[in-house]
Amino acid sequence: AVMVQAGLPVVDFASMEDVADQVEWERRSGNSLLVRKAVGVVGAITPWNYPLHQISAKVAPTLLAGGTIVVKPSELVPGVAYVLAEVVHDAGLPPGVFNLVTGDGPTVGEAIVRHDAVDMVSFTGSTRAGRRVAELASAAPKRTSLELGGKSASVLLDDLSSDELGNAIAGSLTGCLINSGQTCSATTRLLVPRDRLAEVEGLLEVFVQF
Repeated sequence: AVMVQAGLPVVDFASMEDVADQVEWERRSGNSLLVRKAVGVVGAITPWNYPLHQISAKVAPTLLAGGTIVVKPSELVPGVAYVLAEVVHDAGLPPGVFNLVTGDGPTVGEAIVRHDAVDMVSFTGSTRAGRRVAELASAAPKRTSLELGGKSASVLLDDLSSDELGNAIAGSLTGCLINSGQTCSATTRLLVPRDRLAEVEGLLEVFVQF
C-alpha cells in the first residue's frame, strides 16, 4: 500500500519536473517551427486496481502540458479521487483545470467520451469497455489513448542455468501475483522450453508451497 498504491502517485507527479526538461517543446525543421501544445480538454476514465496511480498518471502530464482534465474514477473506488481533488484545491489550481465527475461507465463515462468539449479521451480498463470508448470517440473523431486488458507472458529461454531459471520463475510469479494479481501487465502465462518443462514444474511447485 505504501510503496505502490500511495507511492506510485507521488512518483507520477514528482517525475514531471524531469519530463518537462526532456520534452522538446519547440523544434526548427527547415523553414518550419514545430510547436508542441496541449491537446485541450482530456477526459480521463480510470480503473479500480491502482485507483490513485491511474488518475495521477493521466493528471500529471496533462497539467504539465498546460491542458485541463475531467476525471471519472472507477465507481468502485472513488474515495481517493476526492482526496486528490482536495489536494488540487489546496494547491491553488484555477477552477476548471482539474474536474472530478463520479458515476458508472455507461452513464458518466460515455457522456464524457461523447461531449463536444472533450478533445481527447484517455481510458484504462477492460478491452470490452475500450472498444466502446473507441466507437464513441470515432464519431467526432477525437484522439484516444486506450490501455486495455492484456495477457502478458514470461518467456524462459533454453540457455538459462539452474540458478537463473529459479530466479526467473520467482520473478514471473511476483509479476503474476503482485497487487493480488489485479494488474493489466500481470505475467499470467509462462512460456518454457519443452525439454525443461519438468524442471520448471518442479520449481513452481516448490515456490507455491513456500
